[in-house]
Amino acid sequence: MKEKITNGMFIALIINMMFSKSIGITQGSMAREVGNDIWITTLLSCFQAMIVMLIVIWIIEQLPPEPEYKGRFKYGISSLKKIINILFFLFFLFSFGNILSSFIFQMRDYFLTELPVWIFVLLGTLLGTILAFHGLEVISRTATLGVVFFCIINILILIGAIKDFDIRELQPVLSSGISKNIWASRYLNGDWTVPIMATFFIYPQINDKRSIRKASVVSVGFATGIILLWSILINGVISSELASHFILTCVQLSKSIELGDYFHRLEFITGFFGQISVIVQSAIILYCAANAAAKIYNLHSYKITIIPIAISFGIYGVWLFQDHKRAMDVIEHLWITISLWTAIIIPLLYLLLGYIYKMCKKGTH
Repeated sequence: MKEKITNGMFIALIINMMFSKSIGITQGSMAREVGNDIWITTLLSCFQAMIVMLIVIWIIEQLPPEPEYKGRFKYGISSLKKIINILFFLFFLFSFGNILSSFIFQMRDYFLTELPVWIFVLLGTLLGTILAFHGLEVISRTATLGVVFFCIINILILIGAIKDFDIRELQPVLSSGISKNIWASRYLNGDWTVPIMATFFIYPQINDKRSIRKASVVSVGFATGIILLWSILINGVISSELASHFILTCVQLSKSIELGDYFHRLEFITGFFGQISVIVQSAIILYCAANAAAKIYNLHSYKITIIPIAISFGIYGVWLFQDHKRAMDVIEHLWITISLWTAIIIPLLYLLLGYIYKMCKKGTH
């Protein structure tokens, strides 16, 4: 029987896929370009993400079920679908390094500095593989648990940050100009491409598709609220100028907050609970990549491809993070280019696929 997930699980998946890197590395990258306007850049990016998410869902809804692809354009459609799935596979390969970045930098630079990088890559890949092998429903239930922990993290951070928050650090508003803020939103847009592209694989498994548009708006809105909270607190507590000098601004914010007499190092709590999102992201990326590979080779089950994909993705992760400078160059430059172009090309190819199907249905060239 085909597994199904609820709209609530879909919302939890989107939130998990945006929680980790977008409040850490991405905030630092934006702070280096727009300073104290990072919260405005965050809003601009999330608004763009909501529009693109709705467009993607509309495109998916226009596509007929796969068995209906037949007729004179059958082989052309089949070839185009293989091209799309190859692009999906390459996209998720590069996104795997992107989502592991916060986990590896945090563990390696702050907690377990003596351990080699391959151990962290192995741990993230192994846990993600186990979840991916058990299917989307198990991944979604883990994501739902993750949302509970995120709420706890945000409440603790908010309570601890209130006494040190200085609203003057948010001024002047739009000091970098609107055009520079829009350009800087590419960093967060790159993060948004992961849940948006994953939606192509999640959508068929959603039980109630009638309210999926509402669920997508809620998911993007909820994730926006979390990211915006961290953007504002990073600005108001440690200042954007200081944040621009750190790779993981979220860890620096957690370190600067004291909560009562007992919680002086919130980065341990946020670090532990926050890694659930990394496991979920690893699992969903492996799940989507395995499904893309199964479609390329016309396999009936994606589970056949999970192990070889996990090994190849793990090798890529080890190669990427062995050199700190190389990892940051890929994450801040190459990944942004690949992710944004893929998010444009794949929906356009799906539109072309739908157009060809309509031609086939009408019996015209």
